[in-house]
Amino acid sequence: MIFKPTIKFYHYENEEESLGRYRALIEANRMRFLPINIEKEGLSNTKLMKISRKVDGGLRSLINHNSHIFKAKLAGKRYDQEDLLSVLYAYPRILHLPIAESRKMAMSIANPRDLLKFNRIKETQETLHIE
Repeated sequence: MIFKPTIKFYHYENEEESLGRYRALIEANRMRFLPINIEKEGLSNTKLMKISRKVDGGLRSLINHNSHIFKAKLAGKRYDQEDLLSVLYAYPRILHLPIAESRKMAMSIANPRDLLKFNRIKETQETLHIE
């Protein structure tokens, strides 16, 4: 049985107005859109780690290096994975959001066209196939 893949879409509260563009693109490609406002719902260390395993470049690739918080707290410092999780949990504004996540893939979204990378994903109950 084939069902619609779900794209979880992590975002900040101030991005709520632009969600319509993302929703339209995801749903036009026969995927389910699940917005998650991290300021209202939070993002646990466990969830951050699960997302980072699906992203090329891991946890460090989810950091917005232009963030004033990054520059004040992290720039020029070395952190292991556990320390980095703690910092990201404490300062979620360092994350480069929005982030889109499927069962097997996640990425920071610079513009809505980045979501097209998810449009070839078909999920079945047993496996995920990329055409």
